[in-house]
Amino acid sequence: MSGRPEHQRCIQWHPPHAPVPRSQCATHGLPLDRSVREQPAPRRIPQKDLAMPPHLLDQLTTGLRRAWQESFVDRYRLWSARVSGIEVTQAIQYHRANEHLTDAADRSADNSVQLIAFKAAWVRVYVRSGLLGTVANVTGTLEVSRRNRLHEYEPVDTYAPQGGPVSAEQLPTYRDERGDLGRSLNFVISANELYGTLRLTARLTGFEGSEKSVNVSAQLVQTLRVRGILVAYDGDSTSAPATPGAPVTRLVLAAPTLADLQTTAATALAAMPVQATGSFAVCSNLDWSTPLDDARVAPGKCSDNWNDLLDAMSLLRDNDGNRDDVVYYGLLPSGIPLGVPGCGDDGLGAAAVGNDQTFLHETGHGYGFQHTPCGAGGTTDPDYPTYEPYMSASIGEFGLDIRDGTIHDPQLVADYMSYCRPRWMSLYQHRRLLSHPRLAPEWLPPDFPILPPLERPFNLEHLWWPDPPWRYQGPEWRMTPVISVQGRVLENGRIEVESVARIEVAAPALGIPTQWSAQLLDEQGGVLSRAVLMRREPQGGGCCCGGGHAHRDDDAPPFAFRAYLRNVAPGASLRIDGPDKQTWSRKASAQPPRFTHATAKVGGEQELALEWALEGADVKDVWAQWRCDEKDAWHSLGIGLRGNQARLALQGLPPNRIQVRLIAHDGFHSGESEPFAVDLPEREPVLALISPSGGKTFRVGRPMQLQGNLTDSSGQPLPEDRLTWWLDGVLIGDGRERWLAAPAAGDHELVVQTEWRGGVAKRAVKFTTERGLGRGG
Repeated sequence: MSGRPEHQRCIQWHPPHAPVPRSQCATHGLPLDRSVREQPAPRRIPQKDLAMPPHLLDQLTTGLRRAWQESFVDRYRLWSARVSGIEVTQAIQYHRANEHLTDAADRSADNSVQLIAFKAAWVRVYVRSGLLGTVANVTGTLEVSRRNRLHEYEPVDTYAPQGGPVSAEQLPTYRDERGDLGRSLNFVISANELYGTLRLTARLTGFEGSEKSVNVSAQLVQTLRVRGILVAYDGDSTSAPATPGAPVTRLVLAAPTLADLQTTAATALAAMPVQATGSFAVCSNLDWSTPLDDARVAPGKCSDNWNDLLDAMSLLRDNDGNRDDVVYYGLLPSGIPLGVPGCGDDGLGAAAVGNDQTFLHETGHGYGFQHTPCGAGGTTDPDYPTYEPYMSASIGEFGLDIRDGTIHDPQLVADYMSYCRPRWMSLYQHRRLLSHPRLAPEWLPPDFPILPPLERPFNLEHLWWPDPPWRYQGPEWRMTPVISVQGRVLENGRIEVESVARIEVAAPALGIPTQWSAQLLDEQGGVLSRAVLMRREPQGGGCCCGGGHAHRDDDAPPFAFRAYLRNVAPGASLRIDGPDKQTWSRKASAQPPRFTHATAKVGGEQELALEWALEGADVKDVWAQWRCDEKDAWHSLGIGLRGNQARLALQGLPPNRIQVRLIAHDGFHSGESEPFAVDLPEREPVLALISPSGGKTFRVGRPMQLQGNLTDSSGQPLPEDRLTWWLDGVLIGDGRERWLAAPAAGDHELVVQTEWRGGVAKRAVKFTTERGLGRGG
């Protein structure tokens, strides 16, 4: 027997007497037949000499052809197509990680990134051709089934692909296939169907037996919960004119709205592991007059004026109870003078209206995240991994924006907490956001799928429900009486205390522990309670071009601080001790503040007029709070009130009777008024068009997410069937979420509207569609 390569055959591929070079066998990946020697081709017999009748020859030929099809072609799908993989993603997902991540520690199994219930998911079905090359015009279906308590799968729906058919290739390049929506069959499972344990079965049309199934779990519910601080600006157009002595213009900018807050959160809703509809409410309105375009105090940090603004917002957060199940966010008006685009620290962020990328970044600081190592971000997160072979702040896997299918390549896209662009959710941050307390995580019970159908899957627990749900009961939810002390340690070590307030809070004072401590003392100088001063370290947003100024020593003054002392007794004095000696003290006032009169009435439709009278006190500050009734918790209404009257915006208050109370602070004691009732008028509901944003261009035929939200004036959800969608004047459906194949090329107008007692409220956005080829990113 000859062992030479030219005498070997590929018996699964080639019929007898058809010698094939070894290289061709290797190309097809088929085993070689070493048992057959090369033989001369048989003598060709003329047709007229065949003894077999023509009809029998036809039958024989047909039989041989069928046998060839069944034994070879179908077995190895030589001219066929098959499903090679299924990727289920809501923002970022593992898929064949071993084909692009070089470090095994960075890899994980396909579809192992946790899915979130009630958030839409894209299902990308990858196809392959057989051994004879590309198969064009491949399409198919996706069958979705949900597991019940008996572990049986019940059909939910069968989906058609979004967009046209694809070409099945034999050996596509990983990056080309993963980075182009046109190289996969794409399906969208809507938010109200994405929950429980699901079995997804992809079947190719016209290719019998070409199917594949995967099981995925979406039992974790998380919600983007935001308490907005809506800032109005009345101040100079700059803190430093370009020409010394040049006149500075005055800017008067109205505060953004609750609807603006929701539209600014659009990218966060798409990128974060949260359900489709967030929970938004107003913490307070704030008037501001200082420009925010002064220089950063250090790379990655904020400016002095920014820090002053965050100090004021921190007091509003205290007045609201410093909740630990939300993130507080200051929304600045468009046109306010800015240097640093946004700032934030634990539980608090702020930036201008409409800046959705900075909203995502600053809420990240609100969740306690540091910058990641890319750009001039200053001190960065030392635990952020390097996803080899990519850059230091790479997102690590391919990301996908469910709003329109934009793909984010880990070779080009950085983590959203970095200073580089473009930015998106990374594997690292996604994992850290799972079960984050500020997202109110809840795991659906095992029997959830067989309970009665959800009438309103987005009927969310609202921000100010006074009794926390069972999953959060525990010490961290008990409102604790504290003495809140906020101020600064100056460069020379001197203490400036800006606020002392006796309040109730849910969360501790966060920050970096220092060597300074505050104490509440009795008349003999004994310590009644003590708390460490927590250094506040706000971090600024920015980009790859961000610079910096002289670096400040993190271990030395100056710095801003806050401290919560247990309010266990009235006490006789407050004291703050530094590392070397006592640096500040204040004695109790002779008589705590006492209200003799406090009322409120509606002035016009957009103002709440407050009046009060105090006696026997040197009052430094008055705070206002409100609640629905005695069962509700108190919420912030305003701080920094002076004199004996104030006018506050109604924005964020419900359209019915509420209770209001005032708290006067004299720098040591706090005195409360008796609650008093006020009836508020019904106002236009809050209607937000979250997606798409105006001015965007979409690919014809590609899925577009239409996302809106409807609440009353306080942020309480209203029935979603009151939302109706209109495209170019034609009604296309209702609800908080709709999916639309991008219409024909051209300019279009999308309108979402609702009817209420005062008429019709509507929001509109214009967008463009165009045809395109190439990569889908």
